Amino acid sequence: MLSDTMRPELAAAATAGKEPDLGMRVQLVHGDETIADSEEAGGLAAACHKFQGWVRQQYFQEAAVTA
Repeated sequence: MLSDTMRPELAAAATAGKEPDLGMRVQLVHGDETIADSEEAGGLAAACHKFQGWVRQQYFQEAAVTA
């Protein structure tokens, strides 16, 4: 649960369309492979976008080639 002191900052960022700083690092991994890292990608949204591209490449382009 977020503290009351953080809520206004998060609400303001969401209202402005900016990604709020949650003060954490998120790594999206598959086995030993780090697919995306929010610290390296420049934020959680960018890391999620990179991971989405990886999923599409791994699971959907491969299926199109074998079909």
